[in-house]
Amino acid sequence: MVNIFEYLDYRKYLEDYYKVRKANSSKFSFRWFAKKAGYSSSGYYSNVIKGIHPLSGIYIDKFIKGLDLGDLEAKYFNVLIKYQNSKSVVDKQKYLEELVSFKPSEFFRLKQSHHLYYSKWYIPIVHQALTLFSYTNQAKELADFIRPRLNKSDVIKAIDLLKDLNLIVQDEDYYWRPISPSSVGGSEVGAHAIRSFQKELLDRAKESIELVPPDKRHIVSTTMTVNQQGIQEIKDMVVEFQNKVISYNNNNEQHQKLYQLNVQFFPMSRGDDD
Repeated sequence: MVNIFEYLDYRKYLEDYYKVRKANSSKFSFRWFAKKAGYSSSGYYSNVIKGIHPLSGIYIDKFIKGLDLGDLEAKYFNVLIKYQNSKSVVDKQKYLEELVSFKPSEFFRLKQSHHLYYSKWYIPIVHQALTLFSYTNQAKELADFIRPRLNKSDVIKAIDLLKDLNLIVQDEDYYWRPISPSSVGGSEVGAHAIRSFQKELLDRAKESIELVPPDKRHIVSTTMTVNQQGIQEIKDMVVEFQNKVISYNNNNEQHQKLYQLNVQFFPMSRGDDD
């Protein structure tokens, strides 16, 4: 689904949300959404996207219901509407700062021009490894540093790409370092590239069960039953957890190891939306 935290334009968010839902469910329509949200005008959603009407008043809560937004997403959505509907420069700045506060400031947001960053699973790994490894041109040593061990040629390609994307710079000692502690990219980077990257990381996670001693990893699995509201609330918890981990890690110095954190939460049964 569309990640609302990637947007500073609620109309664009609603437009992308509609396209994704429509592509995945033939029954989804403006009329279907209106019925679920609890209002009668089947054209209201379309008019909001087109800028004919601002989203305001009682319709905000109705859209939150129709979009199945969790508490954190609903708060962001409310501020997003205030930000975009506001005519005051002072108010706009206040709401923008509030929107930014939902996400760790340590994030460097990747752009569409960075889409190749996720083209190979090891490129983000090499990128983060440079925070620990003092690299000038020792490709073989860096390849040996990463688990599973990379080919020297892959390290060279990754470094060259990171240079071209301006995601690494040389420090005062001429070592190549990331320009920011953490980088994140959403739909603007390319959904296909991110999906491929995530599938590769799942393979690395499977390998770690056999290759990494239990005291060096933490892998747990929980199977549960949930209701519709709980699905979104758990997703919100995962987002909050991820942000806390990144913020905590960025505020602690003297890093010594390179780790990968994956969180999976997905259905194991069929439902009405399948």
